[in-house]
Amino acid sequence: RIEAGRFGNAALAFCFLPTVGLGSDLDFDREDVVRTLDADLANNLGNLVSRLVKFIVRRFEGCVPAERTGELGADASDGAAQIRQALEAFETARAARQLLGELARINRHLLGSAPWREPDERRVRAAVGEAVGALAVTLNAGWPLLGALAEGALAALGSKAAPAWTAEPVVRRVEPAHLPVYARRGA
Repeated sequence: RIEAGRFGNAALAFCFLPTVGLGSDLDFDREDVVRTLDADLANNLGNLVSRLVKFIVRRFEGCVPAERTGELGADASDGAAQIRQALEAFETARAARQLLGELARINRHLLGSAPWREPDERRVRAAVGEAVGALAVTLNAGWPLLGALAEGALAALGSKAAPAWTAEPVVRRVEPAHLPVYARRGA
């Protein structure tokens, strides 16, 4: 028996959506749940938000840079639209896979731009601002899948906007008090 108290309802729901979908039968193993949650939520979402918030606090005194590179914006909007389309069609597994793909793309952007090693301040600000903007758009679209996890991540990123289907959240200042968004549950 899996206890929702250990993992959280939103985390458990998200754990099963990418593979099971709405209305399908479910076979699970406790260790598979822990591995999935650690890989998808702790690594892809929690670490991404944590890395961004800590970097922004250290480098920009908590203020999210307004600059953008333009590398992720259109793709994030397209990805958000695909998440919404899948949800509107009740294709939760497809929506969850799209959300995970968007998170992976933002992580790759950060690794590729390596703002922590970049000497050019303008490039650093643009790379970080772009990642935060794309993440906020993605979390906003994924809110029906992530629930409180999306709200926590948006709060950590300083978004004062409530998740909504059409609005893009305005992110100005990070809120480290809202970390961690999702921590590892494994050993």
